[in-house]
Order: sequence, then C-alpha cells, then structure tokens
Amino acid sequence: MPFKDKEKARKYNTQYKKGWVERNRKRWNKYIRDWYEKNRDSEIDRKKKYYWSNREKEIVRVMEGNKRRYRRLRLQAIEHYGNKCECCNENQPEFLQFDHRHGHGTGALDRRIQKGKGSGIRLYRRIIGGERGTLRLLCANCHFAITQYGECPHHPRGDDPRPVHREEPSPNRDHS
Repeated sequence: MPFKDKEKARKYNTQYKKGWVERNRKRWNKYIRDWYEKNRDSEIDRKKKYYWSNREKEIVRVMEGNKRRYRRLRLQAIEHYGNKCECCNENQPEFLQFDHRHGHGTGALDRRIQKGKGSGIRLYRRIIGGERGTLRLLCANCHFAITQYGECPHHPRGDDPRPVHREEPSPNRDHS
C-alpha cells in the first residue's frame, strides 16, 4: 500500500513487520538461530567492538538495569509482608527494612551466603517465592531501636506483640 507521506509509510511498515513476526514466531526464531549460527564469530567480534568503544555507557546501562531490578524485587518482597512496619505501621517503602525476628542476622550471615541464601536480591527472591522464615518488616527507626536497645519505644517492655529473642554470645567466642 503506497503512502505519499513518509511518516505514515514508516509507521505502517513497522506495524506490519511486528505483526508478521508475531504471526510467524517459530519461523522467525528459527531464522534468527540459523543466522546467528552462521555469523557467530563475526557477531561476537561486533559485540566486543561495540562494548569496548562504548564501555562507560554500557557499564552505566547495566548498573541502571540492576538498580531497577533490585528495587522491583524489594518492593515485591515488601508487598509479601503487608507493606507496613509491624510495630508502628509506617508504610513508606524507603523506610522499611527486613529484621531477623530471633536476632540471627549477623551470626549466620556467612553460612547463609555460602548456602546461596544471602541478603538482597537472593533474599527478596526467596520471599517472593513464598519463604517467610523468621523475618519481619520494620521501619528503620523500630529496627534500630530493637537492634540497639532490645525494644521499640512503641512497645515498651513486654508489650511487643512479637518480641525479639536475642541469643547470648557463646562463651568460647573472643569479643575483644
């Protein structure tokens, strides 16, 4: 269908190509795989050349993608825990943190990382997958108060609906 307006022609061709690819997905994928197999070495060289000529831009692009992925996973994990602090009902996601309910955060960190269950993205993926464990969602103020003082000002001694059970340090550890 000839168009006199170049912009309309470009728009029509773009839509037509998208539609064709969607209607012929298997055929298109086979074509791309075959083409890549034939041109693999030159394609790898082309990609390396592009990367090294645009290295700074590529590093920024990858880091931005990682930040977006991290934020998205963190928000999904927070959503699994009800989107609010268990102590004071703060609901700003920027202020919310995950707390190890029984104080197992620091001592077991190395073991969790070795088992592939560390913090950050790995932790968020486990939460999204349905694993709740001994974590709870607290705002930064409540988390700090419980970590430093053993109680939160919102729930003085014995009033905390979900108290923290601190483990005493073992006598054989050197705490100097």
